[in-house]
Amino acid sequence: MQLFTRNILIALMAFSGLSACRQGSKEPTTYFTRKDFPETKTLSGVEVPLEFPGKRPLQFNIVRDSLAMITFWESDAYFVDVVNLHNGRLIRQIARRGEDSAAFVSCAIRYPNPADNYFTIHDITKQRVTKLVIDSMLAGNDYQGTYYNLPSFAKSPALYGSDTLVLFNSYYLKPGKSPMNPNSKSPVLFLPVANTGEEECMRIDSLMKPAFFTSNVSGGETLINLEKNLMWVVDNYRDQIVIYRDKDKVVKRMTGPDNIRPDYEQHSDSSVYFKDAEYYRAYYPGACTDRHVYLLYLGVQAINLNATRVERPVAVLQFDWDGNLVRQYKVNEYLYNISISPDEQYLYGTTVKKFGAPAKLMRYALR
Repeated sequence: MQLFTRNILIALMAFSGLSACRQGSKEPTTYFTRKDFPETKTLSGVEVPLEFPGKRPLQFNIVRDSLAMITFWESDAYFVDVVNLHNGRLIRQIARRGEDSAAFVSCAIRYPNPADNYFTIHDITKQRVTKLVIDSMLAGNDYQGTYYNLPSFAKSPALYGSDTLVLFNSYYLKPGKSPMNPNSKSPVLFLPVANTGEEECMRIDSLMKPAFFTSNVSGGETLINLEKNLMWVVDNYRDQIVIYRDKDKVVKRMTGPDNIRPDYEQHSDSSVYFKDAEYYRAYYPGACTDRHVYLLYLGVQAINLNATRVERPVAVLQFDWDGNLVRQYKVNEYLYNISISPDEQYLYGTTVKKFGAPAKLMRYALR
């Protein structure tokens, strides 16, 4: 009966335009540790002096080594200030706050590759993602970009080319050999932008009802290299990386550097949490160029957030796109977002002493 249900779901997913990566490949997992990196370098950062009187910066994203897009803990009429990185002057504000169709209720910027001519804003409350072309954004205040609706289970949306979204599937969780959600067998799903209407997304939601609600403990991101036809799927809570070619063919599985394995518990409402309210965090959002992948790694296992601070030194792990280890960077600060310069000379990081305090922008020389 369960197999019949899965087959029906696959047929309905194909009909709706939603597709999944194949997970049947048996490639062995490559395990690595910090000692396996050919080179380790400690980074000493320099604060970039940007002033925001009366505002508490939350996150910085750096564009082309010349612009800083800043989101704040409290927003006024707009969520984002775009400033000149070198003199701090405000260029314009974007992501207007409001309830109408062109406005935003929440704002999470993603700009992993400095070669891209666009960035995205994920409005988690409205559950939609907006693509903004950088030159169009700079040309005028009335530019609004193009937005796409998302199914409710979608996390970390990214564009795969110009006509497809790749979504992290928050219903996906495979602790050990136990299939937590038998109808959600892939961590990533592809959705054509032509199928992102509100009614279509609601229909997809109705097809993907999970056996257990796993969004509390699942998450990840994708990093994409269209020239090489490669996609990295990086887990937030387990230090696992899966590399795909041509969207759905697994070519490599990697675990490291700590082999994090969370423990889970199911509550009576079918929600899944980390056991004993402990906290895990492996990878934070990374960055990439056409040559390399840079993964921001925290490596927190089974801590009590009420007793232990998460703001601790991090590492940035550098790989080539085939998954070969290049370099480990040790960072003395706690970072939770990074940007890379186009020439890979500099790494920019968002740092804070205690989460909730005003964030600072740091710059690190990689060479």
